Amino acid sequence: MPWGPRWGGSSLRIALADMSGELCYYKQLSMPEGGLTEAVYQDFLVQSIEGLLADSGISREKLRAAAFGIPGVVDPADGSVSDLVAPLRGCEGVLARANLARLFPVPIVTENDVNLAALAEYASSGMAASGSLLYFSIGAGTGGGLIIHGEIYRGLGGGAGELANLMLSAGRLEDVLSTDGLRQLAYRMAKEYTGAGDTAHLLSTPGGPAEQIWDAVRRGEPLALTIIEAYCNLLAEAVGSICTVMAPATVVLGGELGSHGEILLERLEARLGGLQRKPRLAASSHGDKDVVLGAVQTAVQLAFRELRA
Repeated sequence: MPWGPRWGGSSLRIALADMSGELCYYKQLSMPEGGLTEAVYQDFLVQSIEGLLADSGISREKLRAAAFGIPGVVDPADGSVSDLVAPLRGCEGVLARANLARLFPVPIVTENDVNLAALAEYASSGMAASGSLLYFSIGAGTGGGLIIHGEIYRGLGGGAGELANLMLSAGRLEDVLSTDGLRQLAYRMAKEYTGAGDTAHLLSTPGGPAEQIWDAVRRGEPLALTIIEAYCNLLAEAVGSICTVMAPATVVLGGELGSHGEILLERLEARLGGLQRKPRLAASSHGDKDVVLGAVQTAVQLAFRELRA
């Protein structure tokens, strides 16, 4: 039985699947509160996976392979980890492939989490083997996963798709487009807004939830619509710049942003009309399971390779 854990900055998602890739068990756990040391994090990881196995009634002996989605750069040469998301920094040694292989004695593969999400979208897209897909994940952080001819493109040292430091006209990509960047944009625009309505008061409070912006857009409130139009200008600048260099056939919006495709895709389409090679645009079809599904797919492939060896 293959399995696929995936970490985010605030949660751990674990899944068990059969050899056809169908999910049998799935669990999402909140990360430990307080200071996260390597020892605390490793204990949490082991106990979480042991707990899922106990809940499912499956013994370790039935596990055939595991794939781990890592929210950072994974060097394909040696499995070392760097540039983890902020809440996990300092735990690179726990997530190194050699350490995970010691903790869980089954065949193991480690991969950047956004790369796995891209793989899941590619597999479900029905795209020809010669196609290419860019998965653009935006939430608390940002990242990209690129699939070329059905294979993950990892780049030098696993660093392909690290889009956070790409510079846009308004600043660093992650600072501008992340959930916090959207909140800051809304805060600035709300402070300057002179129209009527309660939305300006809500959005002019620093640190308010980003979801209230999307809710206000769906209600058609003028300030929220103006904010999203400004945000889409920045998003189109980023996607246009990336596509000019990579020229993917398809761009999938994922992460938290993927759940708002009905708001973003039409606006993004209009803004990218001038691209010489305009990709097909889509929103993630898997919700918060995209990374887990990519991990399961990878684990199944590894399990079959081991059986044939």
